[in-house]
Amino acid sequence: MILILIHQLDIIKNFCYNIVIKIEKENVMNFSQIKNNDITGFVTVNAKEIGIDDTFKIKLYLPIKDKYDIIDIVLQNSQENAVFNPVKMDMYFNTYLVFSYTDIEFSDEEKIDIEDTYDRLCRSGLLDLVLKNILETEYKYLYDNLLDLAKNRTQFNSTISAMIQSLINNLPEQAAAVENIIKNFDEEKFQRVIDFATAANGNRNIENNQPVE
Repeated sequence: MILILIHQLDIIKNFCYNIVIKIEKENVMNFSQIKNNDITGFVTVNAKEIGIDDTFKIKLYLPIKDKYDIIDIVLQNSQENAVFNPVKMDMYFNTYLVFSYTDIEFSDEEKIDIEDTYDRLCRSGLLDLVLKNILETEYKYLYDNLLDLAKNRTQFNSTISAMIQSLINNLPEQAAAVENIIKNFDEEKFQRVIDFATAANGNRNIENNQPVE
């Protein structure tokens, strides 16, 4: 009787355990359930305050690939030798923010002539209006990462430049040492060293390890 009771208790315990496991599995969140929230939308901005009777949209969120593209374009176009020109960095960064975050249409010429486009954005007040309405978290992420990458690349470029400069400075001394070796080269002594090494290698060539006849 006791054994039967114990067996029934085990059955009940296993049944309850399986129910708990099933509930836990049902409660596990699947990544495919995640839906985009409003941060992937837009905010509509009225341009009347800068004298334009129209509206435009600003993205609330820019995909990470697009963010990286902005940073990469800014760094590529603002680097001068081993450093980055801060004026060019500001110009390209802010202009590409407008290109990437707004639905404002720009001609191919306006996208190429960045200096003129940047000046027009500043003079019209449009740049300030865009910056005022971009999410602070988006702007901060881009700007902070841009500065960090520029700093790291500057340090790397400075290190490489210092190494190259050191090599250039030491070239005369190294050239003189090589010239001295060539002048004092004793062909007979060198051949004796080769012969000794060949003998020590079982009378085999030290380059290809083939028998020397």
